[in-house]
Amino acid sequence: MRTFYAACLAFSITHTTFAATTIEFEGQGEEPSTFLISKGKVLIRTGETEDMLYDERAGRVTMIDHAERGYFVMDPDEMAERMQGMQARSQQQMQQLQQQMGSAMEQMRQQMETLLNDPDIPDQQKRMIQQQMAQMSGGAGAMPGAPPGGMPDQQPMQVEATGESRKVAGIKCNVHKVSQGGRYIQEVCVAGRKATGVPQSDYQTMQNMFAFMRNLAEKSMAAMGVSGGGGHAYPDIEGVPVEIRDFEEGTVSVLRSVSTESIADSTFAIPAGYKELDPFQ
Repeated sequence: MRTFYAACLAFSITHTTFAATTIEFEGQGEEPSTFLISKGKVLIRTGETEDMLYDERAGRVTMIDHAERGYFVMDPDEMAERMQGMQARSQQQMQQLQQQMGSAMEQMRQQMETLLNDPDIPDQQKRMIQQQMAQMSGGAGAMPGAPPGGMPDQQPMQVEATGESRKVAGIKCNVHKVSQGGRYIQEVCVAGRKATGVPQSDYQTMQNMFAFMRNLAEKSMAAMGVSGGGGHAYPDIEGVPVEIRDFEEGTVSVLRSVSTESIADSTFAIPAGYKELDPFQ
């Protein structure tokens, strides 16, 4: 009887598993990636050094760095605050640099005026000095800035259904093109949830994660004075991507398999002994 109870206790401790969804992607030009989804959590594994853990209830994403044996938490409001502080310091440094440049140019202008008033300087050389002064006056010591609306990868994304469809890994999907800053950056073939076999609850968790990441990126960009940014890793498309062609990176990611076997709850925990890191240091 003791052996029976001991066996039950061991089973309850070592085999705590829950229904889950595992989505595996393989690609060309990039490492395979795996999405593990269970009970409002998503663990994304790409390669061997870094994992991303999304916790729907906690409202945060944790980046796990296995090489450093550490992790850091990405909270939208905290990240925005830290980014805003970095932006303020950057602007202050830029203003100081502009002041230094302006002071240096003023000294140079005074030296040039002294040369223009020097009767021993040939007329041809004075004309060259005058041209240089005109160029300096036109620039006014200004630092180059970003184009209106921000850099191309900081501008709003546009998702367009092409009306085309094809089969990828035996699954019918609809082709969408993702553009940003006036150029196509991705082609995504999207299938319906039922066609891929992803349970409704896990599918919704995955969609919530994508929305969270877009919100995180947009808040971070807004803190830096740029609106509409968000990167093109998580375009707002309804359905399950079964093929992603990235035109800028030259990579292709294709759905390999979807399974609904149980996963140990400990899979979604930060490994023991890992320390919290500061991504801003």
